[in-house]
Amino acid sequence: MKKLTTILLAIMLIVAMSMTGEAKKRVLIESFTGTWCGPCGVYGKPATEEILTTYAGDVYVAEIHAGSGDPFNIPEYNILAGAFGITGIPGGLLNREPVNVNGQVQFSVYPTSWKQVVPSILASENVVDVNLFYSINQSTRQLSATIEATFLKAVSMTGGELRFNVYICESNIVGYQNGQGNDYNHKHVCRKMLGGAWGTSGIIPSSVSAGAKYTYTYTFTLDPSWKINDLEFYGTVAEYHASDASQVQILNAIKGVQGAPSSELTSTGPSIMVKPTGTPFSKTFQLKNIGNESITFRINEEVSSRTPSDWTYRLITPSGIVNKNEKTQSAEVTLAKGATADITLELTPGATLGIGDLSIEVFNKFDLTGQRSNGKITAASAEISNLQVNDYDDAKYSILTNMNSAGLTSPVEISASEFEDIGASFNNLSVLVWNCGEKGSLTASEANKINSAINDGVNVFMLGTIIANSTDNAVKSMLNYAGVQFIKQVFQGVGDGKINIIGYKDDPISNGFDQPCTLINYLAPGLKATGSTAVPFLRFKNVDSVVAIRSTLGDTKIIVMGLNPMAITNTYERNSLVNKCLQWLQGVGPAISCAENLSFTSTEAGQTSEKTLTIENKGKSPLTVTDIEVEYEFSTNFMVKGNKSFTIPANSTYDLILQFKPSYAIQYDSWIRIYSNAENAPIKQVNVTGIGKQATAGPVISLSVQNLSFSNVGVGSSDSKTFRINNTGNQELNVTNITVPGAYAPLFTIDQTAFTVAAGANKTVTVTFNPTEVVSIETNLTITSNNKSGAVQLPITANAIVGVEDALQASQMLNVNAVPNPFTENSRIEFTLNGDMSRQVAISVIDAAGRTVKQVSDKTFEPGTYTFDLNSSNLSSGTYYIVAKTNGYTEQLQIVVVK
Repeated sequence: MKKLTTILLAIMLIVAMSMTGEAKKRVLIESFTGTWCGPCGVYGKPATEEILTTYAGDVYVAEIHAGSGDPFNIPEYNILAGAFGITGIPGGLLNREPVNVNGQVQFSVYPTSWKQVVPSILASENVVDVNLFYSINQSTRQLSATIEATFLKAVSMTGGELRFNVYICESNIVGYQNGQGNDYNHKHVCRKMLGGAWGTSGIIPSSVSAGAKYTYTYTFTLDPSWKINDLEFYGTVAEYHASDASQVQILNAIKGVQGAPSSELTSTGPSIMVKPTGTPFSKTFQLKNIGNESITFRINEEVSSRTPSDWTYRLITPSGIVNKNEKTQSAEVTLAKGATADITLELTPGATLGIGDLSIEVFNKFDLTGQRSNGKITAASAEISNLQVNDYDDAKYSILTNMNSAGLTSPVEISASEFEDIGASFNNLSVLVWNCGEKGSLTASEANKINSAINDGVNVFMLGTIIANSTDNAVKSMLNYAGVQFIKQVFQGVGDGKINIIGYKDDPISNGFDQPCTLINYLAPGLKATGSTAVPFLRFKNVDSVVAIRSTLGDTKIIVMGLNPMAITNTYERNSLVNKCLQWLQGVGPAISCAENLSFTSTEAGQTSEKTLTIENKGKSPLTVTDIEVEYEFSTNFMVKGNKSFTIPANSTYDLILQFKPSYAIQYDSWIRIYSNAENAPIKQVNVTGIGKQATAGPVISLSVQNLSFSNVGVGSSDSKTFRINNTGNQELNVTNITVPGAYAPLFTIDQTAFTVAAGANKTVTVTFNPTEVVSIETNLTITSNNKSGAVQLPITANAIVGVEDALQASQMLNVNAVPNPFTENSRIEFTLNGDMSRQVAISVIDAAGRTVKQVSDKTFEPGTYTFDLNSSNLSSGTYYIVAKTNGYTEQLQIVVVK
C-alpha cells in the first residue's frame, strides 16, 4: 500500500465523520507558472479551468509563480523545484505523487496531461479526512484557520512525519501575462503557505491509530493588498521525509469553509459488513447540533454507482423513513443547540452479487455554503465466490472482465482496505485475485489475509509488478509457502523499457506464449520456484529468469505473476494468458492424482508379481495419458501390463497394472513417469521399489507374447496365431490343459493342449479362430500346468465379420440403417427386406464382446421397410452392433452410444 502501513480498523471504534465534505480523496495541484511564461498562458491557464470544471469540488489548484521578476513569486517555488527536479514550466505536482504519463514515471506533469492522471489519484485509498474552518477579522485582517484531521486508517511513518499545512490563494488579480496582455485575470495565485513548503511539524505524531483526531489553528495577518473576498483557503495533511522528496505526498486536501462548524456526526461499530441476500445491514449515527442556535438540518442520501440496482435501502430519521422507492430523496430534522438525533442507514443486498454503499450528507438547510457532515455504510454479498481485490491506484489494471470471460460466476471487486476489514467474513470464496497492478505492494497484514485464504482452500491469483519484491518477513513467508521466492531485479529493458516474455513447452497456461512487453513503472522481477509442486510458467526470453510461478497445495491452486499483464502489448495475447491463468485456477482441465510411491512384495528372481496403481482424474475434462516411461535401467524388471495410453473421464479412475520381475536377489529402486495433459502435473513420477528373492526349484512359465489378436476374420474363414511357452525354471514343466471359456470353445482350435517342456526349453502352440457368425470377443486362454505360480492366462481378442460373398448376398437381401447415429437417448432402426417372399428376420443388438444386450425382433416379415425405436436407457457409452439375420444371411451395422 505505497508507503503506508495500514492496520485493521478496530471493531468498536468511534469514528467522527467528515465535517466539511464527503470523506474521500481529493487532489491539490501545485501548478508551476509565471507571468513571463508564454506557454503558461496558452496551456496552463486553460488546463486549470478545465480540470476544475471537470472535477468540481474534488480537485483544487494553487498556482505557484516562479522567477524573481514575477510579482507573485513566493520562495516555496525554489524549494519544491529543487526537491522534485523541476527545470521548466508550465507543470504541476498532483498531491506530490509520482505518476505515470505515457509510460514515464514523473512528479511534475504538463498541464495537458492532468486529466490523464487525476482519476487514478482520486480512486486511490483515502486514509485521512481533512476539515478546514476559517474566520477573518475585517478590521485587523487577522485570519484564524483551524484544520482538523480524522484518520480513517492507522498510519505509521518510519523515519518520517505527518504535517498540516494551509494554502492562501487569491483570484481575480488583473495584470500582465506573456502573450495575453496587461489585463489578464490571474486566478488561484498562491500568496502564502502557512506551514511553508513542507508543512507544520509537531502536531501529528508519526504513528496514528484509526479514528485518531488532530487539530491545529493557524493565525496570520493578511497582506493589505490581498482582496479578502477573493481569497481561497486549502488545508492539507501530508507526509514528510527530510531525506526523500519521493515520500512527501499530500494524503488529502480540502477547501476551507468560512465560519464555525455546526454539526457533529458520530457512530460506533463497523461501517462495512458482509451480509447474505435479503439481510439488511443497518448502522445508527448520532447527529449533534454544536452550533450556537437551533438549526434545521437537511439530510441527503446517496447510493454509490457500484451498488447493484436491485439492492434496497432505507434512511430512518426522527421525521420519518426515506427508502429507495420514494421520490423525495431527502429528510429534515430540527435540533436545538446541543441537542442530538439518531439517523439510521440501512442497506440490503439483493440477488445481484456485489458491494454497495449508502451515504448521507448533513448540512444547515439555510446555509448551503457552510459545513457539511457525512456518514457512510458499505455492504458486500455473503454469497460472493469469486473476488478481485484491487491493491493499486489505476482502474485500468482490473481483470474483472477476464474473470467473467474465464467462466467465474458473478465476480466482484473490492479494495484491499475493504478486504482487510471483511475478508474473513467471505465463507464461500473459491477464487481470490489479489491485483497489485503497477505500484501496489503487499503489507504483512495483507500477506496474512492471503495466507488464511490459501489455508481455507481458496485458489489465489497474485499479480503485480512489485508484488514479490517485499522485504517484509511475513510477505516473504507467505510467498515461500506458495512456492515462490524473490531472487533479484532483472535489468532487462533498462534502456528502452522493452522486454520479451515466453512460456514453457506443454505448460497448460503458457505453452506457445512469446510476446513483447513494455515496462510501465518498474523492472520485472526474477523469481525462483521452491517446493515440489511449484512450476515456473513464464520467463524472460533473453535471460534465464522466471517471472511467473504456479503451484498446488493439496487441492488449492496458487499463481504468482511478477508482472502487470497490461505490460503485454498484444491485447488478444494478454487476455488469452490471463484467462488461461483463471481457468487453471478453477481446475477446468484434467488433473492427475495417484500414489507417489508403490512397493511390491518380495518376489522370486524370474517370477512376476503385480500391483495396481489407481490413477484419478480430479479435473473437469478428460485426462489423456499419452505414454508411461519406466526408468531404462530397470525396464525389464518393472513393466506396464496392458496399454500405456488411455483416457480417464473427469472425476473417474483407471487401474494401471504394474509388474515386478526381479532378475536377481537384490533390492530394486526405480520410477515410472506418466505423461499426460494434466494441468497440475503433465509428467507425474511414481517411485517404485521391490525386493528380489533367491529363486527356488520348480518350473516357470514365460510366454512369448502378451496377447493374441484376430482382426476382421470373415465368417466361414479362419486365422491362426502362434506363441511359445518358455520354461525358465529349473524343473520340467507339465502342461495339462489349454482352454478358452466354454461359450467360445467351438470357435477356437488349439493344436496341442497337453505336453511337457524341459527346463530352459520352449514349445510352440497354434491357436486358430473359426468364426461361424459375426461376433466380437474379448476373453482369456488359460494354461493349466505345474507352473510355480499356478495357472497362466493369455488375453485373446477376436472380431468376426461377414465374408465378402455373404456380405454381397446379405446386402441384396437386407439393408439396415439407424438415425441418429451416434445417439444419446433414442435412435430409429430401419431395415428393408428385399425379394418377393416373406422371411424370418432376427434383429439383435450386441456389444463389443459379442454378447447380446437387446433382442429387437425375431419374426416373419413380408418384403418391405420396417422401423423400430432403440432406447439407450440400459446401455452405457460405447460401440455396439445391430445384427440382422435371415435364411443364413447376416447384415450388421455399427452404432455408437454417447452419454
